[in-house]
Amino acid sequence: LKACLLGDAPACTTVAPRLEPTTASEDSRLYEQVLDLSCQTHRSPQACLTLAAFYATTFAGAGATRPPDRARALTYLEHACDLGSASGCFEVGNAWTAGQAGAKDLRKARQAFGAACDGGETRACVSYGVALTEGLGGPVALREARQVLGGACDAGTPRACHTLAIAQIRGPEAERDYALAYRHFGGACAEGIADACNAANVMLAR
Repeated sequence: LKACLLGDAPACTTVAPRLEPTTASEDSRLYEQVLDLSCQTHRSPQACLTLAAFYATTFAGAGATRPPDRARALTYLEHACDLGSASGCFEVGNAWTAGQAGAKDLRKARQAFGAACDGGETRACVSYGVALTEGLGGPVALREARQVLGGACDAGTPRACHTLAIAQIRGPEAERDYALAYRHFGGACAEGIADACNAANVMLAR
């Protein structure tokens, strides 16, 4: 512990799990201090994520309850995102979309999903593609949406294929591709996306 507090980053990584409280009645201040040091001073995105999860969790036991502190959790998720954690950026996007720390902010959510997608988080690419397709938190950007969702669809994400198909039948007529959209609706349908099945049936009936 002393080595950690004196600036030894690996020592902080080693000692933090030993300090983790399991009930609300346990003193968590030293645990929080070590993780905060690892996150903000040693720039460890994993420490930021761990502390965010700690603040987002309800602890109960021994006659005491500690409710979640979602605002503090979001702060540490944003630290993790700033340090390059794609999963951290994805969770930031989810938090702002749901308004977990207060008001919703779809602009911030869109930015976070974009950063997470750029970092290789496929789930975030779907969320970012939806934002681009529907104009959530910014203008509609169908060309970018098709590019983002195309990569996620090729990676085997059915929801991305479904949203890609939607983007492919929107925008200027010259840019639409109904045959490809039908194929992507069908592929998503085969993977259990009910909305995609409905959309494919509608296209087939026309």
